[in-house]
Amino acid sequence: MRGRIIGKIEEGRKITDVAREFDITHSVVSRLWKSFKTTGMCSRRHGEGRVRRKQISRKIVARRLRGGGLYARRPVVCVPLTRQHRTVRLQWCREHHNWTEQGWACVLFSDESRFSLSSDCRRQLIWRESGTAYRPENIQEKDRYLTVSIMVWAGIMINGRTCLHVVANGTMTGQRYIDEVLLPRVLLFRGAVGDKFVFMDDNATCHRTLAVQDCLDSEGIQRLVWPVRSPDLNPIENVWDALGRQVAGRNYPPTNKNTLNRALTEEWDKLPQQMLDNVVQSCRIRKAKVVQRVIAQQSEKNRRRHMLRTQQNNMQPDLKMHVCEHNIFFLQHQVLGSNPGESMGVCKCIVPLRPRDTLNSHHAASPLVRLVEEEESWEAFDHLRMFSLKIEGEPCQIVLSLA
Repeated sequence: MRGRIIGKIEEGRKITDVAREFDITHSVVSRLWKSFKTTGMCSRRHGEGRVRRKQISRKIVARRLRGGGLYARRPVVCVPLTRQHRTVRLQWCREHHNWTEQGWACVLFSDESRFSLSSDCRRQLIWRESGTAYRPENIQEKDRYLTVSIMVWAGIMINGRTCLHVVANGTMTGQRYIDEVLLPRVLLFRGAVGDKFVFMDDNATCHRTLAVQDCLDSEGIQRLVWPVRSPDLNPIENVWDALGRQVAGRNYPPTNKNTLNRALTEEWDKLPQQMLDNVVQSCRIRKAKVVQRVIAQQSEKNRRRHMLRTQQNNMQPDLKMHVCEHNIFFLQHQVLGSNPGESMGVCKCIVPLRPRDTLNSHHAASPLVRLVEEEESWEAFDHLRMFSLKIEGEPCQIVLSLA
């Protein structure tokens, strides 16, 4: 039909008559005639028309991701660390890297933790048939608001542990920490272990009061300096996780504060001592992993920096710079295109030059003096690239030629 329409118009027929004959709107015939006069073709070009997008199901995407070795996993949760935190952690790990197993055996690791009746860990799984998600036996009731919770304190060391202390009626304060933890419990371990005893607690506010420090000094208890925001280095955190699993896996889970208190105490006493010894003995491995992780991250940064420097060096050809005016400032350049006519960017770093000096790209790597604001306009030729600058109010012109 396109060919016949073009043929009618070439015969001298009017566009209105042709449109009426073929029962097509005037605009369609007009566009077809204009396209024919421009391109000399009346056929439809390939690729014109509405783009049809194929709907891809979620299963296909998941299958392709699994084929590439990618799987849906919960992200690892950690505390935010600043550069200062990382530096202190690394320094502490290096200072204690040479501690032997006998040295860690004299350390009492302590910490507080809070347990509640409802947990949001979602680690409890059930086996059910398809389509039975809303049956009563497959539903777990959970209150949106915080339920009853209990704060507990305990300490572990090789071949020993403290009793689980329940912090009743409120939170831990400095004075309660002395009266309920240090004097009745930690002091007993200090007398049993001897002068080599070392007490570890984190940097919580109630632990770092002046009254607590005076109590430790008066009783001769040596405190282990602990880096801030480092729960991963404390082995008792793994014990809290195991205790929570044991309480959640009881045949009759606790339903109120009294049953939760009783369940925590019973499950704490049932924890095998061998497991406590293993997590304490893992202190050396924890410190070594921190050092290895930092070294690996630094090596990766150096590798990326080296790759970026190599790419920049490969992008920069050897250029010569002829100064047409005096006091031109230049340091570094970066080529954005290799074909004639493409733009070339120049770093706005300044180095003083004498009139008619020549500076190649190797000298351009000298240390920069200062930065200036430049207004640049480009004119590209076959083998020359020109641009004009206004530096500190004085216009000048530079011609860059390929060496």
